[in-house]
This record gives sequence, structure tokens and C-alpha cells, in this order.
Amino acid sequence: MKKISLALFILCFIMIPTSVAFTDPSDAKVISISLVNHDPDPAIAGDIMEIYLGIENTGGGSANDLIVEFVPEYPFTLVVDEPAVQNIGTMNPYQYNDYMKIITYTIKVDSDASAGSYDLKIRYYELGDSTLTEKSVTIDVKNMEMAEIIRIDKTNLVPGKQSSLKFTVNNVGKAPLRDLIFNWINEDKIILPVGSDNTKYIKNIDIGESVDLDYQVVADPNADPGLYELKLYLSYDDPITYEEEEISTIAGVYVGGGTDFDVALSDNPGSETSFSIANIGSNPAYSVSVIVPRQNGWQVSGSNSVIIGNLNKGDYSVASFNLRSTQQMTDMQDQNLKKRMSMRRQDRFHR
Repeated sequence: MKKISLALFILCFIMIPTSVAFTDPSDAKVISISLVNHDPDPAIAGDIMEIYLGIENTGGGSANDLIVEFVPEYPFTLVVDEPAVQNIGTMNPYQYNDYMKIITYTIKVDSDASAGSYDLKIRYYELGDSTLTEKSVTIDVKNMEMAEIIRIDKTNLVPGKQSSLKFTVNNVGKAPLRDLIFNWINEDKIILPVGSDNTKYIKNIDIGESVDLDYQVVADPNADPGLYELKLYLSYDDPITYEEEEISTIAGVYVGGGTDFDVALSDNPGSETSFSIANIGSNPAYSVSVIVPRQNGWQVSGSNSVIIGNLNKGDYSVASFNLRSTQQMTDMQDQNLKKRMSMRRQDRFHR
């Protein structure tokens, strides 16, 4: 009897630890959170994006009333009215891969964020459980590149005269610009570059910086005066989309210069003095008037202005005036006075 009892005791002693050793660990829940996707990808500083988080349970136990909470941290914040806390309910055992649950958040990326990788923090826990688990997912942030052609330094070209034409390209974006190509074209072929072609390469422009591009140009000597259109193109590779970006715009340049005149003494027939008025400027001149202003030493008899009308480029006309020197008039007055006095003396003598 004792032997039987001892044998039973030993058997029970052996069975107890054996039952503990074979407790199934697969009854535990194993929750994981991962970043499935975000749109846009990469994220853009100053933009709004949607993030998609995948919730999985790779364990054999259930997670009830699982709570997922977004943790705001620079440069990520939730948009207005977007809840930070989401109750995703129960995660069943082995609910993963194709059976994962996916939740979304709408997030704003700070506009001053520099390009780089940032951690987006998420915490999760079961409702009523004080144990919190925090998880970080990495999101790449890029800056929006943007360039503009802000000005042209010259808007008036004289036909036939070589001039400098300068374009300024400015980086108004949040990222450096690299490998830019600038070119311009005047489809009328009135304005053409001299000494180089119309294309220039820019290696890089830092944030907030600008680059001046200088061309030597000549406008056609026979060009009609007027405003001519320049088409401007700027292209560069966008590192966010990996596509070529092109900016196209137009600018106006006036061709025609100004009016200029040459005045020469033509002849002096009789009492008239004539002047040749030539248009030596680049533009036609309309309603041309010639005026002799009041001045010491000269006096105009009659009208002091003459309208000669329109003068095309290279044309001339003649304006005539009854013009006398005031000294000559004084001498003539003196001579007349002496004649009158002489006549009076002779008249007295005869009496």
C-alpha cells in the first residue's frame, strides 16, 4: 500500500510541472502598427496629407476595444476637426496581412519644415487598460520647389543698336533649385541674341536667392516701332515628382528708341532765314513744330513758329522765319535817324 501511494505521489509530482511547461503562449495578443501609405508621397512641407496605418494582431489572443491615438509632434499636426483618438474595436486572433484593419488620419505638415525624415508618433492601448504602447513611423518630407522670372532690366531697344538685356530668376520656394535651363524667343525674329545663343544653364539657386542672366541683343534696324513679345522658358527637374517642371511666361519689349532732330541753317534768301529740320531718330515724328523762342540778339518779325507736319525717320523739311539780329535793327534805326536829321538840316538851310 505504501509503495502504491509513493508511486502515485511521484507520478503527480512529475505531471504538475509538465502541465505548466505546455501552457499555450499563442493565447497572447500581439498588436503591431505600421505605415501602409501616405498621400502625397513624399509629404510636402506646408501641404496636407492622408496617412494610412495598418493594425495587425499576430497573436492568438483577442484585443478588445483597442484605442489608437495620434500624438502631435513637429512637423505634424492634425487638421481642424480631425479626432486624434480612434476606437477600432476588437482585433481577433491572427488578424493580419490581408485581414489587417486600416485607419486614416488627415495631417498638416508645417510649412517651415526642412527637407528630411521625421518620426510620426502613434500610441495604442485597450480601453480601461493603463498600459500604453508608443510606436513611431518614419515619413519623408520634401520642400516645394518654385522659381519665377521676376524682371527684365530693359524694356526699350533702339533698332540696330546692340544692347544688354538682363533677366533675373528668383527662387521663391522652400528648397534649393538645381540644374535649371533658361531660354527666350522672339517669334517675330526682330530681337535676336548676339555673341551667344538664347539658352543659358544655371547650376543652382539657393532658397531666397536670385541669378541674373545677361544677353547681348540687337533689334532689327528695319523694325517697325512697337511692342514685341518675348516668350520666356525655365525648366528644372523636380526631385519630388522626378519629372521636368517648366515655367513659361511672356514679357514685352518696346522697339523703337526715341525721336531726335538735327537742325541746320539752310539759306538766307532776302529777308527770310531758313532752317533744315531732319529726323535722325529711330521713330517717325508727328505734328512737328519749329519755334524760335525769345532771346537776346535776335528778333522775329511775324510768327515765331512754323508747323512742318510729320517727319518720317530720315526725312527732313524746311522752316523759314523773318529773323533779324537786334544789332542790325539798331544800326538800321540809327541810319534812319541820321537820315531824318540830315533832311531836317537841309530843310532849314533852304529856308
